[in-house]
Amino acid sequence: MVVGQGCEADVENLVNNCGRFVQRDKPRISPSPQCCNAVHKANIKCACSHVTNENVKLIDMDKVVFVAMSCGRPLTPGSCGAYLVPPAAYLG
Repeated sequence: MVVGQGCEADVENLVNNCGRFVQRDKPRISPSPQCCNAVHKANIKCACSHVTNENVKLIDMDKVVFVAMSCGRPLTPGSCGAYLVPPAAYLG
């Protein structure tokens, strides 16, 4: 099985609804209800398998952690693809 196979629709939904909240060159802003809806529907473990060294250059993973927390679904500490989620990121 290819890594990440099976949740492409989740990843696309997250990119479409949350992309503007995780851009490197933009200020940190609270996510929209549409973004949070995408976060709640997504298979986060599978979506994390799509986080590569290449796309970490394009998105701010600290903002990804912020968006997840803001939406009430904090990322579990540990690996999220090529990114290491710090223990302080989990408030659940």
